[in-house]
Amino acid sequence: MAKPGSLPGGAGWSFEFKWDGFRALAAFDGVDLRLISRNGNDLSPQFPEIAPLAKALRAPCLLDGELVALDTQSRPSFSLMQQRMDRGTGTSRMSIAYLLFDLPWHDGIDLCPLPLHERRARLESLALEDERWRVPAAHGDGAEMLRLARAHELEGIIAKRDDSPYRPGRRSGEWLKIKIVKRDEFAVGGYAFGKDGKGLGALLLGFHDTAGRLIYAGRVGTGFSLRERRELKARLDAQACAASPFANLKRQKDAVWSTPLLVAEVAYGEWTHDGALRHPSFQGLRSDKSAMDVIDPRRSL
Repeated sequence: MAKPGSLPGGAGWSFEFKWDGFRALAAFDGVDLRLISRNGNDLSPQFPEIAPLAKALRAPCLLDGELVALDTQSRPSFSLMQQRMDRGTGTSRMSIAYLLFDLPWHDGIDLCPLPLHERRARLESLALEDERWRVPAAHGDGAEMLRLARAHELEGIIAKRDDSPYRPGRRSGEWLKIKIVKRDEFAVGGYAFGKDGKGLGALLLGFHDTAGRLIYAGRVGTGFSLRERRELKARLDAQACAASPFANLKRQKDAVWSTPLLVAEVAYGEWTHDGALRHPSFQGLRSDKSAMDVIDPRRSL
């Protein structure tokens, strides 16, 4: 896993685009293929178009990559991915791609200790190229990759040390994510009513500190469709609790508190001096992530 950082200098780095989708492992046992999210959920039923990847694999393996929904210009769209996750395979005309970037296990051999450049060479040797899955190229010029990411309105790039091992479930300075637009995940601890005093006006957001306490990080009231407002209110009402789940916010006018189970992805401009998000915009829910795993995005691990 990558941690936030800036563009590194010097030799020994390779650079990939940061894809705006759902991270997923593909576990192939020689017969069946399962797509597994970061929090252990089976995504296979929601992405049946990736099932034929099993026929392209010649030996049991574990692949790592990103599931993305592509817009009409073939750019990853998180809002389209959210539609797939919310409405299921009924959105059959949606173009889904599985973009592969690592091979931690293959044909009975643990490849995690090998350097990235060797794992990538083995991944490329599998010749997994199809309109539904592929291995995007990595490049050595980070500044040019960042320029291209901006030009194509992508989220950013990932920098990886060529000699880095595969570290499952751990963030490391050997992998860095360099974002163009600030987008992070936040736990949802309730909502505030809108102007009508009835509907959902804004989500109340937070993250967990090093002691495991939920810290209030502000509210987001834009970026929702009317349907999303109704659905979010219904889900949060079902998770309602009597007291605030936030350690640093015990009272809030017109607030409905809820058990922090949902994770929202939010785009924003910056942080205010008092620790709140400035100009936030709701992007969608992250059903592939656990609220307990949401930490302060400003904190390096």
